[in-house]
Amino acid sequence: MKELTRPWLAGGILAAAVLLQAPAQAGTLSGTASYRERIALPPDAVFEAVLEDVAVADAPARVIGRVRLEPAGQSPFRFSIPYREADLTPGGRYSVRASVRQGGRLLFTTDTISPVLKGGASQPLSLQMVRVGAGREPSPQGPLGRLPASWRGDLPAASGSSRWQLDLLTDSSYQLRQTYLDRPAPNSFDDIGRWRLETPSNRLVLKGGLD
Repeated sequence: MKELTRPWLAGGILAAAVLLQAPAQAGTLSGTASYRERIALPPDAVFEAVLEDVAVADAPARVIGRVRLEPAGQSPFRFSIPYREADLTPGGRYSVRASVRQGGRLLFTTDTISPVLKGGASQPLSLQMVRVGAGREPSPQGPLGRLPASWRGDLPAASGSSRWQLDLLTDSSYQLRQTYLDRPAPNSFDDIGRWRLETPSNRLVLKGGLD
C-alpha cells in the first residue's frame, strides 16, 4: 500500500513546486515622450517615465513601474515600462508621467494625467512634456508664479543638513527629492503626492508618503 502512494505523493510535491516557481505575469507599456522646444539637452540629462496608480486624489500615487534613460539622449524619447500584473487592482486608475532632469533639476515634465490600462489592448503612448518655468503667465496675485516650477535649497537636519528639490506641477501633484548631504550614498529619497495652497495664509501644504 505504501508503494502505491509514493508516485501520487511525489507527483503532488512536483506539482506544488511548479506552482511555486511559476513567474508572475508581466506587462509592458511602451511609448514616446517629447517637447515642443527646439532645445538640445545636456549630455548628463536623465529621462524617466513612471507608471503609477492615481486612484486616490489626496494620497501619494503608488508607483507600479518605472524606466530611466541615462543619459537621456535627445527628444523624442522612446521607452518601455515593465510592470507586474499582480500589482494592478480592480479599482486602480493608472497614469504615466515623464520627466527630464539634470543633476536633480527638473527641466521638462508632463503636466497632465495620461490614463492607461483602461481595458483592451494597450496602444503606444505619446506624451507631451512642457518646459519647467515656461508655462502661461500667472495672474498678478499668483503667489507660486508660473507652473510647473522648481525650488531647491539646503535645510538643517538633526544629523547634519539636507538638500531639498521640490517640483510643483499644474495638476496639483508634486515631486520631492531629499538628499542627506552628510550621509554616504544612497542618501537620496523621493516622494510624490498632492499639494494645495491654503488661503488666505498662502501656506503650501504637501500630502505624500513622507508626511
